[in-house]
Amino acid sequence: MKKVIIAEDVKAILEADAILFEGDTVRCSFSLPDSMHITANAEVVRVLPEDTEHDTNWYAIKFTDLSADAISAIEAFVNKECQHT
Repeated sequence: MKKVIIAEDVKAILEADAILFEGDTVRCSFSLPDSMHITANAEVVRVLPEDTEHDTNWYAIKFTDLSADAISAIEAFVNKECQHT
């Protein structure tokens, strides 16, 4: 996994070297700045199209087992980042 961009409703966009399909399950592990380390399972809910054969693979994922603490940390991160835009 290279990058996770958190979106509302605890979904994210995932950039990965792996080739995944809708319905696949992935284990994600990432740290939020000035916050906690999060490890959770997620389901691939959409494979985003590539413009060229050299593009990286992008997937829409939905977290399936986030703890209440992880959800709170993600919400705090998103709210803080939204204030900077």
